[in-house]
Amino acid sequence: MDSFLSDPRAWAPALSAIAACIALIINAVAVQKNNRKIELDLFDRIHSKIIEIERRLYAQDPATTKPELLETWRGDLLNCLEYAAFLFNHRYVEDQRLLEYWADSIIMWHEQFFLRPATETEKSNPNLYKELRKLYGKLKADHATTLNGSDA
Repeated sequence: MDSFLSDPRAWAPALSAIAACIALIINAVAVQKNNRKIELDLFDRIHSKIIEIERRLYAQDPATTKPELLETWRGDLLNCLEYAAFLFNHRYVEDQRLLEYWADSIIMWHEQFFLRPATETEKSNPNLYKELRKLYGKLKADHATTLNGSDA
């Protein structure tokens, strides 16, 4: 046993392998934290953009606001939601807690700012806000399941 400890050629490869495993674990944790930060940064940018768009609407005087301005505002909001839906649908943002945080708002925004004012042409165009429609359908189904599950 003394010869094993006194000869680094015997124990150095094992120590090197252990150090490499520790380094891999540390690296994996760092990559995971970096990915989480990227997701949170994306979410924060979209959230800030939605707040900015909402503030633009609330800054308008309803009595003097032109319909064209409201239509522009609606388009900005729906395009921002379309981008957010794309990120969630294609798992660029994987943390489902972020989606759950927005779920009720996305349902409400879709219903109030897309479905209610949409023309029949807009509603029947499957390519218009395709990602938002897909996410809305998923959230509505999840919401209905949750409501039905809590009634039982």
